[in-house]
Amino acid sequence: MTTDFLDLLKMTIPAGAVLYGAYFIVKMFLQKEYDSLSIKYKGNQLEQTLPLRLQAFERLALFLERISYRELLDRVDYSAMDVVTLQHALVLTIKEEFNHNLSQQIYVSNELWEMIRGAKEEEISFINQVAKSLGDKSTGFDLAKTLLEQSLQQESSPVDVALTQLKSEVSHLF
Repeated sequence: MTTDFLDLLKMTIPAGAVLYGAYFIVKMFLQKEYDSLSIKYKGNQLEQTLPLRLQAFERLALFLERISYRELLDRVDYSAMDVVTLQHALVLTIKEEFNHNLSQQIYVSNELWEMIRGAKEEEISFINQVAKSLGDKSTGFDLAKTLLEQSLQQESSPVDVALTQLKSEVSHLF
């Protein structure tokens, strides 16, 4: 009986070692295949999303440029407007530009998106402050002139800061 048990043990231990070795080799092979397919999938995904992300960065850069005071005032005929009308036109233009680019937030970091949204809010706030300081009797030309003068006195505008951050984030893609 003990000899039968020893004979059985002599066959089972080598067979178990061979089975464990085969299991280990198959597991390593499957893991390598999984890793290879995962890398290929991520590469394909990156290949498809990178152009979309770059387009989003381009659109957001364009948005930031379009809401700067010089650009805003170039697109609005303020010669016949009073201060309140120009103020509303500028704020409305900024809000429309922002709403047009809302979907781009899914392609950029939360920090960058918050900077862009903050730049928009600060631009609107600045326009409102300057318009309020001029009073209702002022003309649109007065508002435009004061906006440009005061913006030139700023070292860096919120738009400039957001643009710098945007460029920094784009550079990390490459």
